[in-house]
Amino acid sequence: MGLQELGDERSFNFRGFHGSVDSANAIMKGWETYYNFITRHQAIDCCPFELAIPELKEKLNVSNKWLELIQLSKK
Repeated sequence: MGLQELGDERSFNFRGFHGSVDSANAIMKGWETYYNFITRHQAIDCCPFELAIPELKEKLNVSNKWLELIQLSKK
């Protein structure tokens, strides 16, 4: 996939978000959550939350971390 195709795909996926500060904030908050709670980082060999909030590690030791985070946020 070339850069142009990637750009076209991304603009198609985010088409409804153009020009909205609220939409941009929502996307960035989602990216921040993904970065800190879902993705394992190569340099530290774990997710950042595992170092910051070790007691949360047991609760998020599931296959669908997004769903578990949503359920934990409602408590």
